Amino acid sequence: MARMFDISFIGDKELQRKLHELEYGAQAKAVRPALRKSAKRLKAEVIRRIPVGSGNYLKVWKRTKIRKGAAKRGLTRLGIVAPTREELGISPNDQWFWPYALEYGHTSRGIRVFARPHMRPAVDENKASELRRIGSDIGTEIEKIFKKRSGIA
Repeated sequence: MARMFDISFIGDKELQRKLHELEYGAQAKAVRPALRKSAKRLKAEVIRRIPVGSGNYLKVWKRTKIRKGAAKRGLTRLGIVAPTREELGISPNDQWFWPYALEYGHTSRGIRVFARPHMRPAVDENKASELRRIGSDIGTEIEKIFKKRSGIA
């Protein structure tokens, strides 16, 4: 059975049909750039939402990379690599990883520190628009591939 990308989550049947007309390598050339663009947009949204006064944290997030993840069962994964303890200057012996405390909140010495999430809302609030944009970007890439094949410049 030929490998193929399943983009049914986008809901565009015509786009899915066109994508499946392409061999796997061409499908990858259509899908991966669209996912990379989406990851870049979401990274920018995460950075925009980082609380004021988070100087080093903000600087480190700006340097983070977008990387391809391990492919499992035909899934293509792409993600933003969150800063490590070392990049943030957090000692390996420190039990607290404060970016999680910032995102989820915590209680320390009986004092409740409320969450100031920036990662989850960046994704959650942009999910629908990102799916539309990914579909549009994939469609644009498919058109480029078909034009190139047919000799239309």
